[in-house]
Amino acid sequence: MLKLVAVGATAMYAGASVYISLVQHPSILLMRDYRVQAVFFADMYDAAGRFMAPLSVIGSGAALAVWLTNRSELIWLAGGLCMASILPYTTCYMLQLNATLRDPRRTLRRGPTWLLKRLQQWGHHHAVRSFLSVTATSTMLFGLR
Repeated sequence: MLKLVAVGATAMYAGASVYISLVQHPSILLMRDYRVQAVFFADMYDAAGRFMAPLSVIGSGAALAVWLTNRSELIWLAGGLCMASILPYTTCYMLQLNATLRDPRRTLRRGPTWLLKRLQQWGHHHAVRSFLSVTATSTMLFGLR
């Protein structure tokens, strides 16, 4: 049962993350009005965080619990650690940027060029999180065999 929870939560995170990277974020970058970009990103980020953060914790926690119950299943340790690595990556590389972009008043004061550059930077960092979550999902799916 823990294996299914781990795969399910991790796959849901990966799907949402890839959608943001391939569809939603590129659409934000194409918006012509930077005021709309700033407000939309802040709202989107807060909503996505409420949805995705628990999935990350559940997915990595369940995978690590599988490994703790059977230490010979190293694939679950690898998948769980891969998923868990998203939190320190976000903390080290994105936390300050996220805090700035989540405050539309601050971003609007800096102007459209500044905002576009930071949104592009955020997109590159988020793609790493997408890659990590897809890798974790694939690893866990392999562990189901």
